[in-house]
Amino acid sequence: MVGTNERKAFRCSIAPEFSTARLRIRNRYYDVKVLDTSRDGFTIRLPCKAAGRLRSNSLVELWFRKEHWQLRVRSQYRSNDDFTNIGFERVRELTKVKIPSSWGYSLIPRFSTNTDPALVMYFMLAIIFVSLALPGVGENLGTAKYIRSGVHSLVQTIKSTIY
Repeated sequence: MVGTNERKAFRCSIAPEFSTARLRIRNRYYDVKVLDTSRDGFTIRLPCKAAGRLRSNSLVELWFRKEHWQLRVRSQYRSNDDFTNIGFERVRELTKVKIPSSWGYSLIPRFSTNTDPALVMYFMLAIIFVSLALPGVGENLGTAKYIRSGVHSLVQTIKSTIY
């Protein structure tokens, strides 16, 4: 058994409200709790009845936080009469990757719901463009006629392309 100071990978504890997962052992599904994770694997708490179905080199599947993994048993520790903590190592990732259906869809920028620097930049450019096109500001700076002619030529180009 490896001591905590001798581990090769950092282990990250999972908060109880985010630890729910589903484990498949020999075509039976169990609701389990993921205690911690690392780059090498997971530590999972599962009922002793489910742990009895595991063999030393058996492969299981884990669905956790929109990820799907194939795992192998690494270590086992019985914490009390009802539950067992088992260390699993990652064998391979089974998560399906969604590929865009067409090239046009891939050209559309996808912004995250968090503050995205590109989104902030687009808004800043739009505000600058609109302020330079305003009749009062744009006329005083001399930019309104250029912006008006640019927008007019852009509209004409789109019309000629469509019709």
